[in-house]
Amino acid sequence: MTIKKVLVTGGAGFIGSHLVDVLLEEGYHVYILDDFSSGNLRNLKRWNSGDDFSDYGDMYKYGYGKRPKHKLIEWDISKPLISSPWLGSLEEGELDCIFHLAARRNVMTSFKEPYDDTMRNYIGTVNVLELARKIKCNKVVLSSSYTIYKDLDQSCITEDCRKEPISPYGLNKLASEKLLQLYNNHYGMRNVAFRIFVPYGPRQVPGSIFSGVVMRFLDHARKDEEVTIYGDGEQTRDFIFVKDIARCLHAGFTRDLEGVFNLGTGRETSINGLLDAVRSVTGKELKANYKDSRKGEVRRSVADMTRLMEQMDCEGATTLEEGLKETYGWLTRKKR
Repeated sequence: MTIKKVLVTGGAGFIGSHLVDVLLEEGYHVYILDDFSSGNLRNLKRWNSGDDFSDYGDMYKYGYGKRPKHKLIEWDISKPLISSPWLGSLEEGELDCIFHLAARRNVMTSFKEPYDDTMRNYIGTVNVLELARKIKCNKVVLSSSYTIYKDLDQSCITEDCRKEPISPYGLNKLASEKLLQLYNNHYGMRNVAFRIFVPYGPRQVPGSIFSGVVMRFLDHARKDEEVTIYGDGEQTRDFIFVKDIARCLHAGFTRDLEGVFNLGTGRETSINGLLDAVRSVTGKELKANYKDSRKGEVRRSVADMTRLMEQMDCEGATTLEEGLKETYGWLTRKKR
């Protein structure tokens, strides 16, 4: 049996590290690229053979882990990957797939720093595709976003709904999707993009600009602090557990999917509903302070999962209650 070799950009990050877990568990040789602007070596700690985290230093410095199945590359995704000493020396056919998760993941920040957002989220995709083309890797799996959609007042958002991003972040994600399709058409690749809705789960950093509303609510519950809700709290989101995302990204390669797919749960939850769920799971009162809505926020979003469910079995997805319990358990253990 031939061992598959893959590259995961953003592999030390929140979603990327969970994908690395799946891939290494399945026996892949995994090359992990990250610039550690938001990723953390501790997210990969389980693959260190020793209990002392400092043992991971050799992997960080020299590029090799304690196990031969993974290699770490420190690199900025906004710079050409073929300029990297290691990536630039890859030969044709050396990678079977590139999972592209490195990105600037914050809608609000993209308004303040549109240049940096474009370099990381669009030019980064250009760099990944050019590496893939050079070494004849015909599969890139892209982590895209639901923020490409127009604010639509309907029960579910399908992949064919109108795309009209209201942030630089969403615009760069949409441009990246179109670039993947262009490479499919011109170079015979079979690239796939997943429009991820609202991810949450262990390893999402509470208190940072990258943390989502779920982690903020759980962290405030842990500390018995008041939460802030922007708007009336009736805006809705489709919250998807990070481990479910990782499994679906992996399936984008193993099932040889092509094109674009929504990646959510198909379940719509209001922010007020999330607040109630967090109260139930944590047993905390968790008071809320309501403020004015923020620029660039989508009013309503829930994924229509029909297209993806036609291609793979999405049954057994983690429920919101299950995901909140596991995430809260991780958070409370982490803070001890």
